[in-house]
Amino acid sequence: MSRSYIISFNQEATEDEIQKYLLEIKAAGGEILKTFEQLKEYVATIPDSILGSLQATAEGARVIDAIEPDSVVTIQSL
Repeated sequence: MSRSYIISFNQEATEDEIQKYLLEIKAAGGEILKTFEQLKEYVATIPDSILGSLQATAEGARVIDAIEPDSVVTIQSL
């Protein structure tokens, strides 16, 4: 199963490093849904089969800062 996640890359990550992870997501059957290149953030569906390894990379490497579920955020006026 795949769910949508926001992937935030470190501002020091190179384009080659970013593309390596995006290609890994695509190779596993994921899809890049939105690209925010200036922020080095991407919204993608990530298959469960590689989510754990990407999260481990986020914890142990300098390339990925965070992977968090994509969700709708709303505010309520007072």
